Order: sequence, then C-alpha cells, then structure tokens
Amino acid sequence: RETADRMHHDELATEDVFWDWNLATGKLSWNSSIARRFRYTPNEVRPSIDWHVERIHADDRERVLRGVERAILGVETSWSDEYRFLRGDGTYATVLDRAHIVRNSRGEPIRVVGWILDITELKASEETQRFFARASAALDSVLEVDGTAITLANLGVPELADFCLVDLLEVDGSLHRRAVAHADARAEQHLG
Repeated sequence: RETADRMHHDELATEDVFWDWNLATGKLSWNSSIARRFRYTPNEVRPSIDWHVERIHADDRERVLRGVERAILGVETSWSDEYRFLRGDGTYATVLDRAHIVRNSRGEPIRVVGWILDITELKASEETQRFFARASAALDSVLEVDGTAITLANLGVPELADFCLVDLLEVDGSLHRRAVAHADARAEQHLG
C-alpha cells in the first residue's frame, strides 16, 4: 500500500506516463496520467498494445516498432526513442519513450515496463533557438534591407509558420511590405 501511494504521488508530481506491457497476455496497463497528459478521457484509453501503436505517427511507427522488437528479441535490457504521439484532440505531442525489458531466469522477455515523457515544449524551444541562430547568422551576412527582409521571411517558413510577411516602418510612418514567404509558393502572389 505504501509503495502504491508513493507511485501515485510520483505520478501526480511529474504527470509522466508509466506503462507496463505483459508479453504473455498482451495487456498494456497505463497509469492515469495517459489521459490527462494526452487529452483523452479515461474511457478512451485502451489496455492494448494496438491502441498505443495506432497513436504513433505513421512516419515514426515502423522505426519505433522495429526498435522495441529488437530490444525484446535481443539481449537488450532497455529501449528508448523519440516519436510523435497522437493526442485525444487530434494534435501530436513529441514524446521520449523509454522502456526496460523484464526477463525471466532463462533470459526470455516477459514484460516491458516504460515511461513516456512529453517533450513537445522542449522540442519547440530548441527549434526556436535554432531559428534565432540561423536568423542571427543571416543578418550578419546581409547588409541590404530588402535582402535581410527576404532572408528572414524565408527562414521562418515552413519551420515556424505557413507564411511570413515582413513590413518595415518608413520614416513617414507608413508600412512598406519588403518580403513575403509562404509554404505554398503560389500563395505568395496573393500576399504581396
């Protein structure tokens, strides 16, 4: 009882998702953080590996499954990967998923116990820092105003936005559009 209480308080403090996959039964148990962290109702969360796999982004799924399979079938005792996980509201979170492979006395895998950390905000912050580093380097290399505006607009698309407009305030107080960039080049004509 004391251990269960401690785990419950750890879960509330971190809001991290813990999971336990029984390889013999196929049942995947989640702590209650899965619903809160990833915007599901408790009734939407299913105790199956299929439910989990279906929520891994299609572009990441095969890599993740191969990695877990290699860890389970090999002599590895752990596995980790970053991937996109579908939230209940249809958006994706970037997660760091780590697991420990529990083996019996013959070395056969019997359980996989894991921990999922939502790193979406961290990844966004890292991308913002990379953007500012690229923008700073670009500003150092371009001395002409229009060239700088074009460079800045192009740096922001499509990594930070679908489109970017750069307007500069003129001496007379008016705004003058100096650059336009759009993820769809055809749309740039309508924004200019």
